[in-house]
Amino acid sequence: MHYKFLTILLLFGMSSWMSACYSFKGISISPQVKTFDVKDFKMASPSAPANIQLDFTTRLRQKIERESRLVYNAQEPDIVFKGTLLSFQLKPEAPTGNRTSDIDRLTIVFEIEFEDTLNDEKSWKKKFSHFAD
Repeated sequence: MHYKFLTILLLFGMSSWMSACYSFKGISISPQVKTFDVKDFKMASPSAPANIQLDFTTRLRQKIERESRLVYNAQEPDIVFKGTLLSFQLKPEAPTGNRTSDIDRLTIVFEIEFEDTLNDEKSWKKKFSHFAD
């Protein structure tokens, strides 16, 4: 039960994190870029909930549609996002004497690759991590 609550908290936190920390508003997108795709994220962490990569893929796709002028096109996109969930860790931060913890820290790490099919020099690959107590 505790694990399920933290997973729900993480998914809520992840969407808030994406909204608060990373915004597509106010950025400069080349006029030539008109379409995008978000490939299904891969899972490399056996401890993560089975549907988390699908949730992240869907939320990223929705965020781009909501905050940019780009149109979703899986067939011939101008830019593509790909990613892998590398780590999903739940660690006690404030253990108590009875083998429980008052505070657990949930940490996730994604590796995200951005591919600009019109200008390869703008493509990149980075790791992003976030935690919630």
